[in-house]
Amino acid sequence: MPFLFPDVKRAMQRYRNPDRFYKERSRVLSLDTSGAPGVKTLQFQAVVQAKTKGEPNYTTTIRFFDVSLTKERRNTQHDELDIQGTKYFHPTPSVKRNPCQIKCTCKDFRFSFEKQNFDAGGLIGNWRRYKRKTPPAQRPKNARNPNQDGRDFVNAEPDGGDTATGWCKHIQTLLTLLHKEGKVRN
Repeated sequence: MPFLFPDVKRAMQRYRNPDRFYKERSRVLSLDTSGAPGVKTLQFQAVVQAKTKGEPNYTTTIRFFDVSLTKERRNTQHDELDIQGTKYFHPTPSVKRNPCQIKCTCKDFRFSFEKQNFDAGGLIGNWRRYKRKTPPAQRPKNARNPNQDGRDFVNAEPDGGDTATGWCKHIQTLLTLLHKEGKVRN
């Protein structure tokens, strides 16, 4: 089952407050909106510019569930969406009421949240496996992020919990843009 943004944000507060930690906003280069009327989903996919030179731009996706797409406008507040030449109308999804799934191609999201979001049902697709290059016995004794258990993902929570869901600054940037443009509401 997909999760709600407020629940994930509440869980993130223990180790990373997204409102304070992600103050520096990235730039959204392109935004694409798509929907699936049969399964009642609305998806926003953006290409977000990387801050570091030489890094590729990141693809960030947020998929909202329980958004009914109809061919006739039932409310003046409904937004219009063109799907394969057919006009559909939908209510503005709510961050607090519509469950969602998220995905970002950045390393922070992959190693901090991807596996945990997958376990919680909040990840689009499957999580990317990580193949350790050095066995745990050959790692330096005072490594910055030692992983004595030999697990193949890095945990986001400093105290070692394996259920720490969350999102990266690129998803925060996309969410802020969607809220600012009125495509998503609280």
